[in-house]
Amino acid sequence: MKRSASHVEIEPEPEGEVEVKRKVVSLKTFQKWRTEMDRDLKTISWLSSSEAIENGKKIVKELKCSVCAKFRIQIMSRRNFSDYWITGASSIRTSNIRDHAKSDQHLHAMSLFQRERFASNGPSSSTAAAPIVVALTTLQDDERARLRKKMDVAYFVAKEKMSFRKYPSICALEARHGVDLGTNYVTAAYGKQFTHYIAQSLRNNFKSCIQNVKFFSLLFDASTDAANIENEMFLIAWFDRCGENEMVCTRTSFLTVVRPLAVTANGLMEVFKHALSCLDINSVSKQECAKLVGVGTDGASANIAASGGLKGLVEKELPWIFWMWCLGHRLELAIKGALQQTSFDLVDDMLLRLYLLYEKSSKKCRELQEIVTELRECYHLEALQNDNLDILSALTGILRAMKELDKFSLTAIDQWPTYASIIAKCTQDPDTEHYLYQSQELKNFTAATLYYTNHAADICERVVQCMRTRLAWTELQLLRDIIFILASEGWQKAIDEKDDLKAVDRVMEKFKIPLQAANVVVEEIHAEFDVLIQHATQYISLSTMNYHAVWWRLFHAPAASEWSNILSLVELLFSLPASNGKVERVFSQMKEIKRNKRSLLSNETLDDLLLISTAEISMTQFDADPAIKLWWNDKVRRPVRKVKVPGSAEELDESDDSSSSSDSEDNSMHLLSDWDSIVQCNDL
Repeated sequence: MKRSASHVEIEPEPEGEVEVKRKVVSLKTFQKWRTEMDRDLKTISWLSSSEAIENGKKIVKELKCSVCAKFRIQIMSRRNFSDYWITGASSIRTSNIRDHAKSDQHLHAMSLFQRERFASNGPSSSTAAAPIVVALTTLQDDERARLRKKMDVAYFVAKEKMSFRKYPSICALEARHGVDLGTNYVTAAYGKQFTHYIAQSLRNNFKSCIQNVKFFSLLFDASTDAANIENEMFLIAWFDRCGENEMVCTRTSFLTVVRPLAVTANGLMEVFKHALSCLDINSVSKQECAKLVGVGTDGASANIAASGGLKGLVEKELPWIFWMWCLGHRLELAIKGALQQTSFDLVDDMLLRLYLLYEKSSKKCRELQEIVTELRECYHLEALQNDNLDILSALTGILRAMKELDKFSLTAIDQWPTYASIIAKCTQDPDTEHYLYQSQELKNFTAATLYYTNHAADICERVVQCMRTRLAWTELQLLRDIIFILASEGWQKAIDEKDDLKAVDRVMEKFKIPLQAANVVVEEIHAEFDVLIQHATQYISLSTMNYHAVWWRLFHAPAASEWSNILSLVELLFSLPASNGKVERVFSQMKEIKRNKRSLLSNETLDDLLLISTAEISMTQFDADPAIKLWWNDKVRRPVRKVKVPGSAEELDESDDSSSSSDSEDNSMHLLSDWDSIVQCNDL
């Protein structure tokens, strides 16, 4: 039996005593639905289908949303995200299509699609003739000045990690002080909107900067936020030949934060691709990723496993990638592993007990800080705390720490500076013969000093051995070659002793593909390095000058154009990852931004706020004009919306604006219907 010409009922052969009937939708009906949806929802054709042929007719098997599939990474952090319409919806009904069209993830994906379309095609002729676009050309100076002030307030709110609720309050305070802000765009919703366009302008500047560098590396790590959601934080590192104070440096900047669908190799590969897409890199291939030379991460097996990990997947496509497990993290794990099952287990327990004591006492915190300062000076660990840390600085810090530990293992413990200063503060009570420290009795003092006197050298040796074991995870020969090339103070010794100059050959063979992509003549690198060393030893004091200053002079030397190939190799080496210390510090900022009262912030908003808070741009340096231009030119910046009640949760950042009002109204109507049904049953 047929209901219409476009619907088909298939009546299969009866099985037993049951006759099964199944209704299907023809391709012609689907095309009609799609046209009606585009007309009613005022969208383009985002609805697609998978087809099949049954009884000689084309029917629809599944429905899919092409826009949600395209922006899956960006929308997967939205509330109630589901990939049902991405993998294929088997329930083919118009009501299901309309429900999906009203869902938060689809609306967000459509917004991203419209922005991308506008950015690629530019405003249409009809848009260019719209009143708001015409008004742009006649924007008065006083109105532009008001927008600058409001953008400044929004930047201040984001920079100080405040809630968007503070934006209208600060605007009101500014107006009270006589600042002309006007009466428009002073709600919390516009504060959030201005913040997005400020972040977008910073992101555009950042992209243009990265496009001008030859090489870069990615640093990433995972942490949970206030909503107990695991996020992958990505930073980017690159070499700055101009640097500061006539010294070259390695720059590190925030890139993006992504919520992985699964903490597996494939799940991490998806967020890795998303991070590259923020740099307009659309695939993990040799052509697209020629500038990517290194990846820095922690020691999780999902990251560094050669088979079954992200490292293995990336190296299949990009075999030259230098994979670095954070040196600072390795040092921490080495010390922790070396001190296991020793008396330091008691120290760990003691530290837990002392936490509350030091937390509430400023005097004891100050004394603790003095001890920490002495330890940093002894072990030279302060080198690993620099935000813009290059690989040579990190390796130098590790080697110095190992040398100091070797020295301590050969020195009597009573000659250690920190140990001697603490023992000097311990006094013996003449009456009880007990030892006291700041009037507190020390139990087992004699046994403890005897233990450390007998075991101090063994503990130092164990720590050094564990550090060597952790370093062995990396290509040790490659690390040695990097030190040989970048450490300028050792060049004179290499020349005098005729050290192995094949280090350059090994390094350029490792990174041959990215070097060639940067138009480097690889065959000339070795000869140029010899000439560069001769110039440096003749005109620069290598033994007294920091290697950052040496390389700055070489990059800015009159003859630098003659060494362009070897200098490109040096840029690559300075761009390699060394430590994830700054990633951890950005995590601390993330927890300050997405605190308990703001736990519903979307990843998109969190991404904007982190970009602003980590930007090295003070309030006096901030220029609002690029953000004003983006905000004014964006044709989708102000869609038609219902009027919001001031101060409502829908308007503010704490709500994460991820649930639509129509969905809430529908749910409320269902609840009322269910309630009426229950009441009627009880009445009966």
